[in-house]
Amino acid sequence: MAAREIPHYKIGRLVRFKKAEIDLWMQSNKKECVDAGELSRGLLRPSKRPPVDAERIVKKAIDSSRAERYNPPHGKPDQVKGLGKEVPDGTV
Repeated sequence: MAAREIPHYKIGRLVRFKKAEIDLWMQSNKKECVDAGELSRGLLRPSKRPPVDAERIVKKAIDSSRAERYNPPHGKPDQVKGLGKEVPDGTV
């Protein structure tokens, strides 16, 4: 029982249990339930800081990410049509 295994007996391929042993095992491995509301009240104390303005934080993050985006220059884009160093016979 130290390994927290359910007490059982193997007879060939069959597994058998004794009800009295199972009841004792269940009782010894019983966990106490905790009221989540009561636990959270103890963990979550009221804060003295002012409330966070989430909308302002999100707007600031969006504005800063827009400013960091690449903006291509206006006009014709630079297009490389060839290096211009080749001669008709292929030598440089």
